[in-house]
Amino acid sequence: MTPPSNNKNGPSLADELNARIDCEDLALRLNFERPGDRGNFKNPQTAKSHSATLSIFRGDDGRSRFFDHRTGDKGGAIDLYMLGRGCDAATAIRELSDMYGIKVAPPPAAKTGERPERSLPEWIADKCLAAARESGQRDRIFEYLRGRGVTDKAIQRAVDKHTLGFNDYVSSKVPAGEAGHGGPGVAFIARHIDTGAVLAVETRYFDPAANGKVKTQTQGEKAGAPWCADWRRFAAARTVVVCESAINALSVDSCDIAGMVGFSLQGAGNARNCDWRVMLGKQVVLAFDNDPPEEQGKLAGYCPGMYYAWQAHEALVGLDIPALMLDHDEWLDDDREPLNDLNDILQAKGVDGLAAVLKKQEPWLVPGLHGKGSKG
Repeated sequence: MTPPSNNKNGPSLADELNARIDCEDLALRLNFERPGDRGNFKNPQTAKSHSATLSIFRGDDGRSRFFDHRTGDKGGAIDLYMLGRGCDAATAIRELSDMYGIKVAPPPAAKTGERPERSLPEWIADKCLAAARESGQRDRIFEYLRGRGVTDKAIQRAVDKHTLGFNDYVSSKVPAGEAGHGGPGVAFIARHIDTGAVLAVETRYFDPAANGKVKTQTQGEKAGAPWCADWRRFAAARTVVVCESAINALSVDSCDIAGMVGFSLQGAGNARNCDWRVMLGKQVVLAFDNDPPEEQGKLAGYCPGMYYAWQAHEALVGLDIPALMLDHDEWLDDDREPLNDLNDILQAKGVDGLAAVLKKQEPWLVPGLHGKGSKG
């Protein structure tokens, strides 16, 4: 769902759109099918034979929302537009703004000599980068990532580009062992591809148990805020390996394959929020996690990694961007047990082993469909 704004200068455009647009009116404008012209709508992303299970209602805050009782899709106007058009959040916001004529005035300019207020992610990033410059903390970054198989060259490049730091924040209110307590960890700093502005900071904890067994925590926007160690290297790359997490993207960079760079969505679900146009002119390799099928919930019966990889594949092919998938059947350790992600492969088989896996792209007959038919 589209996150609320924390902008002290006023609501964001996304906030205004979600607050002011009636989802029923939007569904009608998007030509959602509505049997009998009343009641629930049909979800345009499901088969025509399925019944109308998408309901629209007012939340406790008075905002118009929707919920699909079959698929679990839910949200406000922006999410509904994304569902109907199959686009990312940025496109939905831009087109909804034009459709309804809703605009937001820019924040007042700062007075001469006044420094603009820094966002929370920017403030956290500054602290993490400052910590990374201290020899003891810098050593802890290298020690942890070396233990995960990442090469010194890949680590140093990210540190130099200010996309990797050290976070030692510990909450004074949340006791150790509970989610939100924090603790030391490496900080992956997501920056805007054009401006370099800090969008989000994801901390991967050295000791997840101290943080309530939550291994990562993000401050800032995860949706539409991908992580790349070096955006200039990305611009020059011919092949982009798209991963779910930053440590997997860093694992790709550890292979140091000419013309190839790692790119993290910061969560598989962000396949639907990514502005895939940044991949124009490149070859994309989808390296989502090798997950077993979910037993319950929205994705029951599906392997989440493959489910979202297919979403990414559809979006990329729709933009005429070549996209291939890796063969999960080869993601095995020495005991022939499945490995979950690229970093697991790096730890188990080293740089050469991961490089070999990255080169084995879609060896099956039908593009996007695993040969053994074992992936749902």
